[in-house]
Amino acid sequence: MTVIATDGRSMASDGLVMQQDTIIDLHSCKVQRLNTGGLYGSAGDCVIGDEIQAWLENPDRQEHEFPGREDEPTRAIHLRQDGMIELYETGCGGHPVIVSAPMAIGAGMDFAMAALDAGASVERAVEIAIKRSPYCGGGIYRETLGTK
Repeated sequence: MTVIATDGRSMASDGLVMQQDTIIDLHSCKVQRLNTGGLYGSAGDCVIGDEIQAWLENPDRQEHEFPGREDEPTRAIHLRQDGMIELYETGCGGHPVIVSAPMAIGAGMDFAMAALDAGASVERAVEIAIKRSPYCGGGIYRETLGTK
């Protein structure tokens, strides 16, 4: 239960983590800075999301099987350092779909995409998704390419 949004320069997420119907955490930063300089976030199973992140950070990743299982859908968004956006989904073998900004993933995706299309910042888009989706909540966390 997540929303992650990017405008091609920054990426923001909510902080809600749930296990089935129980709230586990409201302050989880779901946007990670990769060792490649890009930004990363995932929606779905957090263990699989972490495995996808490790796969992306591995320079020899093409020699390794893409993580995940089809019965546990997980979607990941990778904002590369050059501003390109790659979407990954379990069951697709690690072949990204290249999309243009703005983009969002997760349960609040539709609300965030509409807000981004209307000119909202990534933080405001996540805030709107939190307001409208029962599966988004908690704090708002943002990272920007090229900053630490």
